[in-house]
Amino acid sequence: TYQQISPRQFDPGLPLRVVDIDEESLKRVGQWPWPRTVLAELVKKLSDNGAAAVGFDMVFPEPDRMSPANALRFWPQSDALAGLRDEVEKLPSNDQVFAEAIGQGAVVLGFIATPQGGSLPQAKAGFAHGGDDPRLFAPSYPGAAASLPELQDKAAGAGSLNWLPEHDQIIRRVPMVVQVGDKLYPSFAADMLRLAQGASTYMVKSSGASSEKAFGEKTGIAKVRIGDYEVPTEADGEMWIRFTKQAKERYLPAWKVLNGDIGKEEIEGRLAIIGTSAAGLLDLRATPLEASVPGVELHAQAVEQILEGSYLQRPDFATPAELLHILVLGLLISLLIYRLGAAGSAVLGGIAVATVVGVSWYAFDALGWLVDPIYPAIALTAVYLTGTLLVFLRTE
Repeated sequence: TYQQISPRQFDPGLPLRVVDIDEESLKRVGQWPWPRTVLAELVKKLSDNGAAAVGFDMVFPEPDRMSPANALRFWPQSDALAGLRDEVEKLPSNDQVFAEAIGQGAVVLGFIATPQGGSLPQAKAGFAHGGDDPRLFAPSYPGAAASLPELQDKAAGAGSLNWLPEHDQIIRRVPMVVQVGDKLYPSFAADMLRLAQGASTYMVKSSGASSEKAFGEKTGIAKVRIGDYEVPTEADGEMWIRFTKQAKERYLPAWKVLNGDIGKEEIEGRLAIIGTSAAGLLDLRATPLEASVPGVELHAQAVEQILEGSYLQRPDFATPAELLHILVLGLLISLLIYRLGAAGSAVLGGIAVATVVGVSWYAFDALGWLVDPIYPAIALTAVYLTGTLLVFLRTE
C-alpha cells in the first residue's frame, strides 16, 4: 500500500535499458525462439554501440534446432540434395556464431537454480566475506539449469534469475546471492552491475563482521558489496525493491536495435538487459504496483535501485520497537480503561494506532524503513476490546 501511495520515480537518465522482444519484434523478425544467429546480431549491435554490459534474461540449455546441420534432419531424402547436404554440414552451427558474438562483448548469461539438481553454472566472479559464512544464510539449491557450456565459456558473467515470491505470489524482494551446490553465485542484476564496473569479486558482510553487531548470534547477511556499491540486504541476502510504475522510456524494441533504428546515443555506456514483454511468452510477474509486468523488469528495477542508492530496509531495531510500542501502550490502555471508561480508552487507543501508522509512514517515505503498523494496531485494538469486555462484565 505504501508503495502504491509513493512509488519510486523512474529516472530516464539512469544508464540502463531493457532491449524488449515485444509483440512487434515477433511480428517483424519471426516467432520465438529466434535463431541464435539473430541473437548474435543483437549482441553485436549492442556491443558495437558501446553497451557497458549486455545480459540475457533467459537460458539456452539446448542446441539451436535451427542450426544448419540440425535443419538437415527435416529435409527430404533425395539424391538431388545430397551434394547440398555436404555443403550445409560444413557451415558453423548457430550456437558457434552466438558464442563468438558473446565472446566479443561484456555479456552476462542468466541461469535458474533448481531444487531438482543438475549441473553447476560456470562461476565468473569470486566471493570474499567478512563474518559468518554467507552460505549458511543464502537461498540454497542443489543444481541449476544453465546455458550450453560453449556459450558459458565465452560469457563474462553469470547470474541467477531466481526470485522468491511472498505467500500471495507478489514479488517484493530479489536475492543478491544464491548458493548452488557448495558455491555462491550472484544474482543476474548484481552481475550486470559488476561487469559494467569491471569488478571481479563480491564482498559479503555477515553477522560477526567488523561493525556488524550480532551479540554472538548468527543473524545472517547484512550487506553485499558490488564494486563501488554496497547493498543492504535481509538476513538471507535478499534486497527489498521499491518499485517504479512501468515506463516506456525504459524499453528499446529489439527489432529497432536489429534494424539500426536505435543508435549509439541510446546504448553507449548503458547496461542492456535482453528480455521479453510479449504476453505469449508468459514471462509475467506480479509486483506491489502492477498485477502483471514483464519478468525482465524485476532485474532492471533492482539494478536501477542500486544505481540510485535508494533502498528499502527492515532495520534490526524494528521488531523490538514494535513489541515495545505494543507493551507500553497496551499496559497504558489496560490501566486507564478502568478510569477513563470505554469512550476515553477508545480515544487513547485511536491515538495510539494513528501514531503507529504515522510513524510507519514517515519511516517509509523519508527514511526507506519498513516498520510494520499492522500487528501493533491489531494488538492494541485487541487489548482495548478485551479490557472493555472485562469492564462490561464487572459492571454487570
